[in-house]
Amino acid sequence: MAGRLEGRAGRRGGGRQGRAGGQRGGHNEDVLERMATVLENLAGGQAGMQAGAGGFSAITEFKKADPPKFEGGHNPGGAIKWLQEIEKILEAMECSDAQKVRCAAFMLMGEAENWWKHTKQVLQAAHTDITWAVFREEFLQRYFPDDIRRKKEIEFLALKQGNLLWTSMPLNLKS
Repeated sequence: MAGRLEGRAGRRGGGRQGRAGGQRGGHNEDVLERMATVLENLAGGQAGMQAGAGGFSAITEFKKADPPKFEGGHNPGGAIKWLQEIEKILEAMECSDAQKVRCAAFMLMGEAENWWKHTKQVLQAAHTDITWAVFREEFLQRYFPDDIRRKKEIEFLALKQGNLLWTSMPLNLKS
């Protein structure tokens, strides 16, 4: 592939002068060298979690785990399940806070993606560091708000089997 790229670069560059008066061939060689390095890193699996500012490598690795997408809407159970699955993948990847936020945000679609774009702008305007804890809290406030959490807790505490509350049921510790 490098041979093909060099051939193209040579034809395009011709004998034109660069800004400094030298041949453009040096510039083309630099570009080709950088491209070759990137391809070698990708082929060797060295890109891994060493993501640059864009986090492309982290997202590439993250997508290999087939993370679920989240489209928003009123679906508290779906929101919790999505968050748990995303956190499981991110924990296994051992990525930074910034990479966690980038990866999770990448899986937001539709209404949820629009919500995050707006929320992120508000947080940035307030000079808030957007850590995983901040993303998680904002996500839960939006898609699993406190009033729904309390309602689910009450439902859970009121679970019964026959006439017994779950809290008064004997534990069966035998396998």
